[in-house]
Amino acid sequence: MNSLANDWILTPVREKRPYRKSWQNEPPLSRAYILQEIEAKKATGYGLRTGIISGGVLAIDFDGESAIELMMNLLDYQELPKTVSWTSGKQGRLQVAFNIPEKYRRRFENFTRVSIRDGCADGEQLEFRYNGCQSVLPPSYHPETGQYQWINSPETTQVAELPEFLLNYLLPFITPEKTMNNNTYQRYLTDLVLPINEAVPLTEVIAPRSRELLSGVNQGNRDNSGIALAMDLLGTVNYLDSIGQSYDGDAYDLLFEFGSKCSPPLKPKDCDRIYKSAQKSNPTPCLDEEKIKGCIGAWYWNNSDIKKTYITSPPHVNSQSKVKKKREPNISKFEAIKEARKILTADHDELTSTILLDDIRLNAGISEYSWKNDYIKPLKREVKQTKLKLEISLYTQETDIFKQIQLKQKICSNYSLNSVDFQTLVNYVEKQHTTPEKKVFSFENFMNIESSAEDWLIPSILPVGETLLLTALPKVGKSLLANDIAYAVISGTEVMGEKAKQGKVLYIGSDETPRSLVRRFQSRGFDLLPEAKTNLRIMTHLDLSDLSTLESELEDFKPDLVIIDSLTSITLDLGVSEKDSEFARYIYRLKDVLKKYNSSCVLIHHENKNSEAQGICKISGSARIPAAVWGIAQLSGGDKINDNPDNDLVKGQNIRYLDLQPREGEKVKYLLEINPKGLWTEQGIFDFKGDCDDPQNQKKTQGERVLELLNRTGKRLEYSEINEVLGIGKSLYQVLDRLCDRSLINRARSQNNRRRWVYWTIDKEYQEVKQNNDNTYDKISSTPPPLTDSSILVELNSESIDNKELENSQQVSQQVNQQIDVLMGEKIDSNQELVSNLPLVNNNPENEGGGGSKVVVDSKNDGFTNCENNKIIENEELEDFWADNTLEVKESNKPKNNTVEFSDFEEKYDSTVVIDNEQDDLLALYLDSNEYPVIEVIVNEIKQNEVKGLIEIAQSLNASKSTCYRLLDYMKKQEVIR
Repeated sequence: MNSLANDWILTPVREKRPYRKSWQNEPPLSRAYILQEIEAKKATGYGLRTGIISGGVLAIDFDGESAIELMMNLLDYQELPKTVSWTSGKQGRLQVAFNIPEKYRRRFENFTRVSIRDGCADGEQLEFRYNGCQSVLPPSYHPETGQYQWINSPETTQVAELPEFLLNYLLPFITPEKTMNNNTYQRYLTDLVLPINEAVPLTEVIAPRSRELLSGVNQGNRDNSGIALAMDLLGTVNYLDSIGQSYDGDAYDLLFEFGSKCSPPLKPKDCDRIYKSAQKSNPTPCLDEEKIKGCIGAWYWNNSDIKKTYITSPPHVNSQSKVKKKREPNISKFEAIKEARKILTADHDELTSTILLDDIRLNAGISEYSWKNDYIKPLKREVKQTKLKLEISLYTQETDIFKQIQLKQKICSNYSLNSVDFQTLVNYVEKQHTTPEKKVFSFENFMNIESSAEDWLIPSILPVGETLLLTALPKVGKSLLANDIAYAVISGTEVMGEKAKQGKVLYIGSDETPRSLVRRFQSRGFDLLPEAKTNLRIMTHLDLSDLSTLESELEDFKPDLVIIDSLTSITLDLGVSEKDSEFARYIYRLKDVLKKYNSSCVLIHHENKNSEAQGICKISGSARIPAAVWGIAQLSGGDKINDNPDNDLVKGQNIRYLDLQPREGEKVKYLLEINPKGLWTEQGIFDFKGDCDDPQNQKKTQGERVLELLNRTGKRLEYSEINEVLGIGKSLYQVLDRLCDRSLINRARSQNNRRRWVYWTIDKEYQEVKQNNDNTYDKISSTPPPLTDSSILVELNSESIDNKELENSQQVSQQVNQQIDVLMGEKIDSNQELVSNLPLVNNNPENEGGGGSKVVVDSKNDGFTNCENNKIIENEELEDFWADNTLEVKESNKPKNNTVEFSDFEEKYDSTVVIDNEQDDLLALYLDSNEYPVIEVIVNEIKQNEVKGLIEIAQSLNASKSTCYRLLDYMKKQEVIR
């Protein structure tokens, strides 16, 4: 305190506010008294009483960085001279002291202060303080930073004179009565008629005490001060509205500004409570009508060219006597609102928006007051809400934690949000971006939904916009296979037996060094591929926690395929273990971004070395990782191939198996062979050997024949109708299922028999032909190919299956399959041809013209959840299932001409029938489980082979006495024999 100039008059303050009554007008206090107040803890510091009382000191308060920028943009700005200055410690906040030059002090006698908010950010201002004001000095207490601090102390720095450019800036703000001839100004006030044609700032027409309150108060006075301020604001607004005077500013927003500057700040809900309370209290302005008119007149005098009119015009000339002729409206009010909304949402600066909006108002013939309050205010609220959504969306996408914090503070400040409300809005926006649109169907409508044609990047392997997880143990060849896939897409050539759709590829190789990537691309021949120059881009790094880089590349390059090598390398910075279930959330986000740009993805991942794990359980990390993608492709080293003379083809060398499991459809196993490295450029890295279950590629050829038939006829055909023309046999069911899985054909219940299916190509209209007033489909007249010599096929009669039988058949089907494995005494290798030794199973190969399939369920199709080689029977129609499991009587068991009547059965049975216990147990199992479709097959075979006696039946079946009795009872009930 001793370092301060002797002519500086001080006043004690509590926190930031003077607490003595009439402190602006009281005689100077001694500094000893102020120290006593501080020691008694009545005061927390002292402030400098600016103005004439302290020798003409003017304090300039820079309340924010935008206030500093505003100062630098003033007309004729010059760098401020060094002078006494201090700060509260908050960023962008400081005060400087200047002396008003002696020759100007008389003109500043009635100047108090000017606060400039226009051009500053929300909540910031540039303020000039003179008479009746004070500025808190160091080392006084500050409620937020703890203490004020000197920048340039008065011990080392003298107070400089106010620069000339600031004098010129402040002179127009000096009270007009003292700067102009009093008669001229009085004449102006007499002529002034309200409302004027300009919008006056609301802060200029409220009481001086209310203006001071806008800077906030300390705890203990917040509610009372808030009520007083709200009453004055609302009362003034009501009066201005009543006289039709337009104004800038909103009472609600100003009250919230007051609450944010209080110490501690008022919560938004408290400000809202105060505002509503003031509304109910019949608020009136603190100033009377004459004083409000004087405030408006003073502001209009200093902020318009009206001065020039009165200086140059003769007395008694009314400045508002010239009234502009009202323009006729050129557009309707609805059109005006529409155009105004476009302007407010466009990226215009404030001045441009004001001019454009005013043009619309004039064209619509709307008064300025009505336009602002009845139209623009609601539109601004609407636009403000839209901008809030956009800013929160920007916050959710920001990955830099420092920028996130800054955005959060800005949003909360601009929109008066507390942390809870802000987080609620963030959660809502994130949910909108990730939650698919809800669609509700009735069961009937849902079952009638037809599939749309699948758009494939690589047919049967990777659809457009989907993600395939490619996994393998280290050094098996995941990256090599990904290179083959990339090459095929870029060039539009074949990979794994399918021709890829030509397109662009974005290769993200964050798992390898750029040098390794270059060498591998050269080995495959990418540098010799002309399309690679425009259709291939490489990224060497990606962080899954920040997808903005990837999205920017997707927006610019628009790749058809994105290959990511590998999942582990792009998730190192997540801070979440891949074994954590939360890890999959990042994969879903990655999928959402890729799907937004319709890009397919091959995501490379590792497998664990647990020798006991099988299927997808070998994939490293959480089980939710494979569940997050469309399909899984597991590459494994091949075991020795029995029918290959080259015994050097052992595990870990050049034979690979690729198990492809889409989300829907059957699992497929492909056989691949790695070519010699010298052939990679010309022939590719992998040589596709075919489907392990279809080495002759018959099913693919048969599928093409089925598609050609359905496209040619344009009708819905049953299995029997298709087979009648093509003669494929029972394997046709598998062919049809594959086509359905690939979304190449649709299927629905047949109108002839609801337990059967009809098939048609996708996007082909259903053509049904009625004949003889019967709901039947028009048969295709075509001669089927001749059948080779084989066992007679028996078509199942599904009409005899009721609902109860259907359920029983589904429940027992797995038991049947397990029983067969036990009877065979070995586990069937899914990679070898399936051969059955059971007497009831047909051994004729399928390519011999309609031979039946074996009673074996593919144990490799373990699905997403089964990691063991347990048998799984798909939940399909029994007709479909048993059509591939037809039981037929072996040719060697056909009866001879030794027919025995039933009466001789018991006597001759033991001496003529050799019982096969396994065969008998299987037949008994069918009878116990009411497997009527299978029993019907056996009975039909007996009937077709003209087996008449039960001894012949027993001989053909090698069945026991009790089993044959039961079969006989069934046949009698069905009236099969007499």
